[in-house]
Amino acid sequence: MKHNRFINCLFLFLNLALIAQCARFEDPAPQENSSTQAASPTLEKVWKHPTLGNISISTTLYAGHSIHSKSDTYIVIELNSESADPGKFRRVRYELQSGKLYLCEQSTLYDSFALANAGSDDAVFSGQGTSGCNSNAWTNLSLADTTPSSTLASEFETLYSTRCIDTLISHNGTVEAGFPASKAFGPPRGDGQYSGGLDVFVIGEAKEAIFRIQNIRVTNSAGIDFKIFENGFENQQATGTFGWDLGTVEVSFDQITWYGFSPQYSGSTTTATGKSNLVGLKPVRVNYLNNALPPKWNFAGGDGFDLANAREITNRADGNPLNFTYGNTLADNGITSIRFIKVVDGGTFLSDGIVASNGLDIDAICVFSWQNDI
Repeated sequence: MKHNRFINCLFLFLNLALIAQCARFEDPAPQENSSTQAASPTLEKVWKHPTLGNISISTTLYAGHSIHSKSDTYIVIELNSESADPGKFRRVRYELQSGKLYLCEQSTLYDSFALANAGSDDAVFSGQGTSGCNSNAWTNLSLADTTPSSTLASEFETLYSTRCIDTLISHNGTVEAGFPASKAFGPPRGDGQYSGGLDVFVIGEAKEAIFRIQNIRVTNSAGIDFKIFENGFENQQATGTFGWDLGTVEVSFDQITWYGFSPQYSGSTTTATGKSNLVGLKPVRVNYLNNALPPKWNFAGGDGFDLANAREITNRADGNPLNFTYGNTLADNGITSIRFIKVVDGGTFLSDGIVASNGLDIDAICVFSWQNDI
């Protein structure tokens, strides 16, 4: 668990394809209670969009895109690399009224931030969200319910064709109060690029845990086959430096023969240069409760592994994963699927980042290629 690291904690949110034309959505008046109506509503909340589901707006991000400027009436965003128009800019007019958010969602794309920032702002809010959005209606959003539920988790897994671990096979560490193994079950609940989430299972310094998904085998397909979501974070005051607990991953069909991914660790203890095939390198942006980013996306965070790269560990004599030797691949040994995923904290072999830790913090482990285990 990493401590004292909530630096400007952000909510991240669904990568929207902003609609080309505003549409009118009828929504009942907000209920008179503290959860849906505030005297001074703020933009930085999780909102329920009538057609796109839950979205979040933070101080620096809008729908998974970077906010380059913001005023009391508009936001200028740069579309991220996962969008259809990466690097383009868009201007979004908004209005907050009685605990609701009204968006004037326009289709205009700009080639530069300067053009978008200087764009005309002729959208006029009518007071009821019914007109004035450049002669179109405003989109009406209410506050979202982000209460965790097994139904939401199941819907997330179905939507993105993923399955996430649900069973702890073994753990040789001591369970830290408030951070049991069940925290690692289900989809990820990350806390963003600059903050580590608390919905995690603490493995412990130099300890290990073995997981699986009941009735599922992980199979090899093109690209990454599973991701491990830890809770490292980037230091917002020193871009490119990280607070992390690093570890390694091994996979097995039978818990007898284990296969690893040749981890690499060199250079500074706080920067990503010289490090690969490790658990905990990438902060977790995806949170199935309030942004539902597709977990396989690079932008969603987490560390991905391809079973095609796993090789049998033939010598681990000194215990240092950087010195292990490797032999055949899974395919070489006639193995077409695996049941078990083992995560191992790096202990003294893999130094912590900018904060001291007491072991890997597992948010989730999700697979993208699988078959039923009959």
